[in-house]
Amino acid sequence: MKKYILSSFLLFFIIQESPAFSGKVGSLLDAWFSLSTTYARRVLQKNQTMQGLQGGKTSKRLFSSSQKKSEIKMTESEKKKEEEKRNVLFSGAVPQNKIHKKEELIPYDLVRRVSIYTTPLSKETGLLKFPEHYNVKEKDYDFAVLGTPSILHKKNFLSGLNAFYDRRQMVENPHEYPWYLNGYLLSRFKNNLGFRGTGFLIGDKYALTAKHCVVHDNEVSSDVEFLLGATANSVLKKTHAKRVIVHDTLDLAILELNLPVGLELGWAGLREASEEDVFEENFLVTVAGYPGQKRFPSYYWRQERDMFKMEGTVNRIERDEISYLIDTSRGQSGAGLWRIVNGERVEGYGIHTTGTGDPISGNSGVRINSKILDFIAKHII
Repeated sequence: MKKYILSSFLLFFIIQESPAFSGKVGSLLDAWFSLSTTYARRVLQKNQTMQGLQGGKTSKRLFSSSQKKSEIKMTESEKKKEEEKRNVLFSGAVPQNKIHKKEELIPYDLVRRVSIYTTPLSKETGLLKFPEHYNVKEKDYDFAVLGTPSILHKKNFLSGLNAFYDRRQMVENPHEYPWYLNGYLLSRFKNNLGFRGTGFLIGDKYALTAKHCVVHDNEVSSDVEFLLGATANSVLKKTHAKRVIVHDTLDLAILELNLPVGLELGWAGLREASEEDVFEENFLVTVAGYPGQKRFPSYYWRQERDMFKMEGTVNRIERDEISYLIDTSRGQSGAGLWRIVNGERVEGYGIHTTGTGDPISGNSGVRINSKILDFIAKHII
């Protein structure tokens, strides 16, 4: 291009100096030179434009690459944060103040409140009949207590004698740690029907319970109270569920509470226990909750009022179920299966759901496993 412009300039100079080429020829050459320089300018501009476009594509590729790297870093950072939250949640939290004075308790007439939720007593057995039991025969209204001779489990008229063999003990201070982590549960449904049970605090504002405590005729209760440290006439904390999340296939539900009570009271951690863990000689677990009856012959006056506890061994473990030799009865559904680790931290391995009354197979619950931990994390992290 430079040679082309230089030759044009020399030719133009020769013509200008020669008088023979003056006039029209000079004019034509002037026009040709002008066109040549214009063409050269356009070529130059085009080259510059192409270089700019190529530079733009290069910078765009660089930006896209850096953006992807940034997104990967953000994703890794988010995953790390989620993992940290998950570890904090499932590790549990121990409160600074484990003992609460009676002056801190809120007056609450538990027995009167429960009567709003429950249906009349069965005339034949004196036991509370709940909505989900309408299709169950009277003989099935038995106490799921394991210490009783098996023959008594089949005889309804002798069921009261189970209390003689019941090994559960009353919790004297349910408003103290760790007992209040198992709170009293009241669910209300249509037509003033309801169910009582127990819940297990597992986060600052989350608790686990049995699904059958909060579902009736495929209706998920929209009125669930969760009372921590409950006695006959007082509670430590009174909350209700803003949201109830039920598992599709297992007898398990998550309660999202209206108050972050766990920030003050702590909460239980969760862990998948292996067979090697649970079958160790010193691996003892506890179920604590609010049974519907206790202490023959005058145990009916105690129903709905007191928390009871019992420690025992795990006798069977499956993928989604864990069984244990611990006495239970209706009202304890939803209680945690737990033990104290390192002297103070509560670690949960299951949620009590079923009382068989069989001293061989034991009572059972939903086992905490990786699938359950993922289910919980998905909904509360």
